[in-house]
Amino acid sequence: MGFIMANRSKIYTKEFMGKFNDVHQKATGKEIKAGGYPDTGNGWYSRELPYEQWLEFNNRQRAHANFVEWIASNIALILIGGLYFPIVCACLGLGVAVSRILYAVGYAMGGANHPIRTIGAVANDLVTLATIVFAVWSCIKWMNQTPFA
Repeated sequence: MGFIMANRSKIYTKEFMGKFNDVHQKATGKEIKAGGYPDTGNGWYSRELPYEQWLEFNNRQRAHANFVEWIASNIALILIGGLYFPIVCACLGLGVAVSRILYAVGYAMGGANHPIRTIGAVANDLVTLATIVFAVWSCIKWMNQTPFA
């Protein structure tokens, strides 16, 4: 997600990372670079961030992690449901994309209680419920058409 990388570059600048250069060079033999890798928001570099930057970065990291946590199951459900209901499941896939973007943007803008995040979460839950229904329905249709004996 682009807003994660832009935020990382803004926070973990070459100047900020310079304060860790000695310990990094001692451990790796290389000069430290901007970006703060491998810190994911709660590591060695992040503990030196001002609270506002730490919170902003961690909200964006959480939004990204939540996207990654949900996407595999959503794709699987859409593909299974799409075997018998391709148009409906394609529309549900669009709903997943829009709701996940709303969720991530809302979370990045203000954390878990931001209204845009809430709208995205509710929309995602409804779309996911629909994909479950269509995936189960597809499985039932498939079982009724497949001889098992």
